[in-house]
Amino acid sequence: MESKPDEPGSGSASATRLIVFYVALAVLTAVVSFVVIKKGADEKPQPAIAAGYDASAPNPCLGEPARPAKAVTLPSTAPAQAPPSGPSFDL
Repeated sequence: MESKPDEPGSGSASATRLIVFYVALAVLTAVVSFVVIKKGADEKPQPAIAAGYDASAPNPCLGEPARPAKAVTLPSTAPAQAPPSGPSFDL
């Protein structure tokens, strides 16, 4: 049985529609990419903070500063270690 050109699912008509769809999708993607890249071309990064944040005192944004961890008692065979001097992270 031969397929007629006006039947749904006919080979050449559906292939043509699929090609048109992909070409339109490619054009739309290119236009959106161009607009987004053009819009962000004049953006500048935030300036770096030279010394970071000092979390040694209470700060309403950062909350209470971390308390130094208590020293763990080590067995007598372990080498002596200095107690931690403060929080183990750097904001």
